[in-house]
Amino acid sequence: MNGPGAYKFQTHGERVRAARGLPQLKSMPRADFINWLRDNEPMYLEFRRFALDAVAKRRTRFSAYMIRERVRWYTNVEYGGKFKISNNTTPYLSRLLALDIPILEKIFAKKDIDYDDFGPYTEPFQF
Repeated sequence: MNGPGAYKFQTHGERVRAARGLPQLKSMPRADFINWLRDNEPMYLEFRRFALDAVAKRRTRFSAYMIRERVRWYTNVEYGGKFKISNNTTPYLSRLLALDIPILEKIFAKKDIDYDDFGPYTEPFQF
């Protein structure tokens, strides 16, 4: 996957434009994600690199959240915490990455979490 033409989006500008076509998710406004993406190309590239590492190790199903945590660890050690990745960007990152590398569409487990749906787990216990 490292050769020419291996990724659908060859430039960061193409990725940012493609992000405009992502569905609006509950995690954050799409416009906020697009602004974050514009300013954080290294984060996207690390996210992609670690996802491809998992594919190379023949993982057939894994979580974007697992990749996000690896990116956090790496960027804190490698870049001294210069780059930040929010929990809210993860659903968008996984969807954008699946557009960039279509095989990931079948590998990433996707869901959009609505925190209001947690009901009894977030409400005070009543005797």
